[in-house]
Amino acid sequence: MAAEDRISGLPGDILDHILGLLPIRDAARTSVLSTVWRDVWLSLSQLIFDTNFFIHIHDRYIAESTMFVINKILMRHNKPIRKFVFHFDNFFWAKRDKKTSWVELDEWLLYLTRNGVEELDLSFGSSAYAYVLPNFIFSCSTLKKLCLHGVFVEPINVSCIFPNVTSLCLKRIQFDSKNLFYSPTDLPMLESLECGDISGFNMTAPKLRSLKISNVFNMTSHGVLPFTLDLKPISSLHLDHCSAKDIIKEFRRLGKQGTMLNVGCLKLCLRVLSDEISAFIKLLQMCPNLYKLDIELSVSR
Repeated sequence: MAAEDRISGLPGDILDHILGLLPIRDAARTSVLSTVWRDVWLSLSQLIFDTNFFIHIHDRYIAESTMFVINKILMRHNKPIRKFVFHFDNFFWAKRDKKTSWVELDEWLLYLTRNGVEELDLSFGSSAYAYVLPNFIFSCSTLKKLCLHGVFVEPINVSCIFPNVTSLCLKRIQFDSKNLFYSPTDLPMLESLECGDISGFNMTAPKLRSLKISNVFNMTSHGVLPFTLDLKPISSLHLDHCSAKDIIKEFRRLGKQGTMLNVGCLKLCLRVLSDEISAFIKLLQMCPNLYKLDIELSVSR
């Protein structure tokens, strides 16, 4: 007598969660087990094409087949995709016509934004500013979480973008210089922001409560944050691999030096140099409502 298959009898949302934890190549393999698993694969709510996926295709097949594989997966999919991850890197770059690649990606993203996508994660690694973010992303009403790495953003001359995005991560983003000449763009629902440098973007975020600033060393005169970003509502501040002196310099540039922040939770992963102790103390003094402090220091002479 065959053993009872209890896993296949689990509710569909649990099976979807199980497959979502697997690398996409392993999730696809489950489709041969039974019609139940095939249906789960074809309706998977998240598709993650990360670096491991690209390496697998590159090593096992030919690089040119990568986009064909992704196209085939999307064409056979029969349910809304809530989460879409695309992590592209240099090893694939020389093997593919750049323009054609991004036309295909534009088409995928247009399909996703019209069919209920809630989370997008687009990364181009060391391929600096290889992809120009299409304008329709800015108006997607279902999008709640967005992470961008290594993209170029053309001029944004609208009063509001990302109408329902609550979490935004921007790393190595190049904004067109024309953005500085436009009125601030509002992100009305944004609560959490992670960035390295968004000084080239005039923005406001009235509901912003959590701010993470990453990798700020030897800051240039243009700074890191936009002048229009209000820091007072922020209750959680995370400084990741930053110089305390540069952060204080940034507050001074924004006219915030001496301003008391409303930060209650402060996480510091700082490089503290011998001449930065006073800046470190000033940073703590700016947070009189602090109740939680997490410090990771790298001390240099």
